[in-house]
Amino acid sequence: MNLQLAYDLQNLGKATLGLMAENDDWEATEKTSDVSEDKDFQLYSVDFEYEVNPLNNLGAVLGAGYHWQDRSEKDEEDYSYLIGLYYDLFEGTRLKASHARKVRFPTLRDLYSSDGNVDLGCEVTWHYEAGVEQDLPAATTLSVTGFYIDVEDFIAKDDSVKPRIRKNFEEYEFKGVEVVVENRYFDKLLLRAGYTYLDTEDKSSGSLVDEIQNNPKHKTTLEATYQLPWNMSVYGSAMWVANAYTYNGDNTVQKRLPEYLICDFRINKSAAGGALDLYFGVNNMFDADYVQSYGLPQPGRFMYGGVTWKF
Repeated sequence: MNLQLAYDLQNLGKATLGLMAENDDWEATEKTSDVSEDKDFQLYSVDFEYEVNPLNNLGAVLGAGYHWQDRSEKDEEDYSYLIGLYYDLFEGTRLKASHARKVRFPTLRDLYSSDGNVDLGCEVTWHYEAGVEQDLPAATTLSVTGFYIDVEDFIAKDDSVKPRIRKNFEEYEFKGVEVVVENRYFDKLLLRAGYTYLDTEDKSSGSLVDEIQNNPKHKTTLEATYQLPWNMSVYGSAMWVANAYTYNGDNTVQKRLPEYLICDFRINKSAAGGALDLYFGVNNMFDADYVQSYGLPQPGRFMYGGVTWKF
């Protein structure tokens, strides 16, 4: 359940209060021994955000939150916050920066699956971003953003022990840069291209590895959306991923995972004055063979369709 209350203070900004409550249930049954396991936990969150423009070319957002996870093994609580700024240096040139502390609690799978660990604690991350957005000719926008993320108690599977279980890794570091180019020269066509470079480091005490496995250094994306007649739209994307690594069981040998290219397609039709959205799509359109971690092949071509009704 989610509830959001917003109040427009006119020239003094906008304030938003968010409340969230969630219940998660886990049930597992072993038929041969007639043994069953029932688990659950509850999540609660209170968040407040304030947006303001103290100057015509300056904007700021401040946010804070408090979060709880209640489960039978132990209860946890922690806080989060967000600080964001943008400044329009010139017409068409915007500088932006943000800092945030975020919290992620373990999921049902993290806690209770065959490789789960009920002793897991919450994961805490510190995010730092800075970048520039620049308008270019021909209705083109260029965005360049550098980021640095420091993570404490990162939740991941530990492949160096038998049996393999999920645990909190002491400290991980992620840093890199993201470049996005977007073009809207034609009214009905949106083109977007992006590139992300990611550098990772395991800074946990006693760690035998440097790079964090299964995190690709290079990711390139191409996306296009076109508005067709009869309230229809078509979307296509391609994603190329390269330079991801994995390690053997005792973390002594590094192995490079094969690069891969994934293409997706989707078509939508709006009906009944926008109340209905009919869609059909294909993920991994060319049925590429790829893995995101060693020995775990990802699904092949996947076709789906459906309808969304808004009332």
